[in-house]
Amino acid sequence: MDQPTSTATALASHKLILLSPFALPDDCVPTLTKTFPGLEVVARYQPWDRQTTDLPEEEWRDATILATGSMLPDAELAPKLQYVQLFSAGANHLAEHAVFKDHKVVFCGANGVHGPQIAEWVIATYLSAKHRLAEYRQLQEQNEWRHNSNNLDEAVEDSVGRCVVAAENDAYQPHGLGDPAGDLPDRWFAGTTKADVHAFLGSGLDLLVVALPLTDRTRGLIGADELDLLARHRPAGTSSGSGFFLSNIARGAVVDTDALIAALNDGRIAGAALDVTDPEPLPPGHPLWSARNVTITPHVSGSSTRYLARVLDILTINLGRLRAGQALLLNQLDKKAGY
Repeated sequence: MDQPTSTATALASHKLILLSPFALPDDCVPTLTKTFPGLEVVARYQPWDRQTTDLPEEEWRDATILATGSMLPDAELAPKLQYVQLFSAGANHLAEHAVFKDHKVVFCGANGVHGPQIAEWVIATYLSAKHRLAEYRQLQEQNEWRHNSNNLDEAVEDSVGRCVVAAENDAYQPHGLGDPAGDLPDRWFAGTTKADVHAFLGSGLDLLVVALPLTDRTRGLIGADELDLLARHRPAGTSSGSGFFLSNIARGAVVDTDALIAALNDGRIAGAALDVTDPEPLPPGHPLWSARNVTITPHVSGSSTRYLARVLDILTINLGRLRAGQALLLNQLDKKAGY
């Protein structure tokens, strides 16, 4: 990336096109131009799934910075593009785009934006399943007062992301296994081989949270063999009718859908909460809709009223680094690794 020098007008030669999937507040553009004098900003509302824009082609010719949900311009339209800030954490949906493949264009994700609300979603769906709230809702609709004596299987040791085990609710702080970079794991697991993954999955989990990026290496990572392994290694002390619970907040294709449906329906696993599916959107009539003990939400676990503000914080930090001539930007993606 062609880095400017650190001066008050260091971004004067830069132009930012901001395509926001959220309605921008009135002070957004004035705040950016005040913070970064000389920066030209063109802002538009751009829905997540819309791949075209009403921007005239000439607007792209001198654009050097783009903030976007999923829309990228044709490479020849934006020859000066240097930095793309995504509103999403993952970039698998853009991996084959010519702009993404251009080694001169740096991409940054929105890592950290989703953490708090996804932690809440994971805990909420897990505890809802453990307390069988969906069953009680059905009884309520039938005006039936009936107690289920097997209402709750207590969690022994949950495998959850750092935000989940560090949830602000002090009343819910389970022990956890997880990333070596975290502060809370009781045991650390590392490695990228099949044996390494199986060592982790066979460690006795109540809850497995899938939070991996989707790459060629992670596609189908949790398949029939892995689900069998998880089912066989039920933690000591859980009842014979219980089993582990799977939560997927990453990408649907990390988990083999057919294998998951089979494991749910034959009772090998206690249940699953899926905010992502494969295919996505999940079509009407797909057998995953009616699988046993599954909760499905339409890729909303990361939604928050603070989402836009957090992405703009990342963008502001990175604009500051550009102005200072720093080579490494916050949440900069490794294109070769795919995340």
